[in-house]
Amino acid sequence: MTPKQAYNLLFAYDECQKPARQWTPFEMKIVLHHYGSIAEFGGCAAPIYPETISRLKELGVLEDRIATHDEDKNPYQTTVLGNALVEMWCQQPLPVVTYVDPRFAEGQPR
Repeated sequence: MTPKQAYNLLFAYDECQKPARQWTPFEMKIVLHHYGSIAEFGGCAAPIYPETISRLKELGVLEDRIATHDEDKNPYQTTVLGNALVEMWCQQPLPVVTYVDPRFAEGQPR
């Protein structure tokens, strides 16, 4: 699955053509952790953790992991869709800051 396909699956558009689905930093942290680690998530004692895991599983981003060795303490892993989502996040370019002299900005007298 390509990052573009993941975006199309995960984001529903409203009538204004703005993404209706926004990712919280906690959700992103969970997805990134389960993408790249077999260790237990450090914030799993947080009250919102079980609800967030359920939501991510419903979206198809996470699934239950079958432990392959004793060091594997992580009960979840990213799905193909979750992997594509992480790839999409990683391909996001940094914003560009442009400084403009207000005396010469468009619409201003010169």
